[in-house]
Amino acid sequence: MVKTKHCQYCGREIPLEAVICIHCKGALASKPGVAVVDHFGAVKHALAEKYEIVAEIGHGGNATVYQAIQKNLDRKIALKVLLPGLVNDPGYMERFHLEARAIAKLRHPNIVTIYDEGCMDGVHFIAMEFLDGKDLHHLVKEKTRLEIREAVAMATCIAGALDYAHSYGIVHRDVKSSNIIMTSSRTSVLTDFGIAQSGAVPAQPKSGSLLGTPEFMSPEQAGGKAVDARTDFYSLGVVLYHTLSGHYPFQGDSPITTIHKILYEKPAPLENFVTLPVEIKRVIEGCLERDPDKRVATGRELIELLKSVPLGTPSQKPVAARATTQRPAPSSADIAARRNTARQSDDAARQSDTAARRSGTGARQPDTSARQSDTAPRQSDTAARRSDTGARQSDTAARRVAPPSKELKPAARGAKKSRTGIRIAVIAAVVCMAITGVVAWHRVPPAPAAPPPEKEEQAALPERRLVPYLIGATKDEAIRLIRREGFEIGAIRAVAVPDSSARGKVDSQHPAHGSVAKPGTTVDILIGE
Repeated sequence: MVKTKHCQYCGREIPLEAVICIHCKGALASKPGVAVVDHFGAVKHALAEKYEIVAEIGHGGNATVYQAIQKNLDRKIALKVLLPGLVNDPGYMERFHLEARAIAKLRHPNIVTIYDEGCMDGVHFIAMEFLDGKDLHHLVKEKTRLEIREAVAMATCIAGALDYAHSYGIVHRDVKSSNIIMTSSRTSVLTDFGIAQSGAVPAQPKSGSLLGTPEFMSPEQAGGKAVDARTDFYSLGVVLYHTLSGHYPFQGDSPITTIHKILYEKPAPLENFVTLPVEIKRVIEGCLERDPDKRVATGRELIELLKSVPLGTPSQKPVAARATTQRPAPSSADIAARRNTARQSDDAARQSDTAARRSGTGARQPDTSARQSDTAPRQSDTAARRSDTGARQSDTAARRVAPPSKELKPAARGAKKSRTGIRIAVIAAVVCMAITGVVAWHRVPPAPAAPPPEKEEQAALPERRLVPYLIGATKDEAIRLIRREGFEIGAIRAVAVPDSSARGKVDSQHPAHGSVAKPGTTVDILIGE
């Protein structure tokens, strides 16, 4: 059995002889006999006065996230704790606390809320909202890909959150699937502003290292150039690509090769992995433009593009992998047209059948009416049978009285020929009528199939629409947008905001933008003052 110990910086299990942590790369004691600090225990002890640490729920390159209970309010929170190995790095220390102060002023339903930050007994921490859910990265791993409705709702929420953050001069710079949490109520929340760029936070660390996750970097970020808000929308385009296909537009064997592909190659076509509506592909292509001047520039612009995407269409496998295709359900206009055509064909078939019956009867009695012509074959048939019966009786009586004379044979033959001719005529008439009926029956087209029950049920259900993005709009603009989408104006209240530029504008809304609601639902807004 291999002996292990715990890293004094990140608290994770490593081999006993290790001198460098394989997880956080922190330098450890060179001698195995030297005592190693239990990081989890140290954090729990240092923060015990205010927080009760429950469990570790996440681990990153510069911090560990714990689930905890805030004792004075008895509420569940998330604690982000800086790794001990970075405490002596002034750049990380400065960024860690400035992140909390920069994000704390953001009040948005799709941005994680900051409650507190500080340092206790050498443990630097940020206390934030606990989100009950999973990040997109794990969801895509579980499901392979998201449905289009889910992806569009997510992108709409995050686009609004980015637009709001950008209005405060904050660029996230690390928008990726693992930094977007899908809560249990299916709301998308943007987290981890650890490398965000704002007026208060330096654009690059003093070490000059490249910040971000290679697969989600924009070309300008991967090239080490200055970035602005448009870099976040490029990254959000990569998130959309990833969640709908399960793949990345650029991926190499190492971070260096991935960055090289971002700078010099075109993204892998989505058609290689999945079949999608052309509208969503245009949205993704607009986000992944290499030239920032041609790229989607604002969250509001992206939200408007997402409105053109047909909702409810599931992401599908490549066309080559599909064995069959389904015929689209007919519209109500198509069904009505088919029914009208069927009625006309039915009427024409009836007229043809009637004409055929009349023509068949008219061959024997051209001057009689339709009713008489229909009765005549039956009378002829009856007369023929009576004549035939009489003839048989006369023939039998003649044979009993005397042997048939030679003079009677020609007459008998004539009678038989007459009776045979009548039978043939009657049978021919019946056969003609039967043939005419069969032909007419084949000419009548089958009635169109009724629409599937589920389609009728769906048509009966009330329409559902996306709640519009209102953050940053004036009161009048918000009212106009709410009514335009078919919703009703709810409560309009004032709220104090620290930034003068946000006064007179919508600070928050309920339901959150990107969520789906029935027409007529009331939308509440808070106006900054």
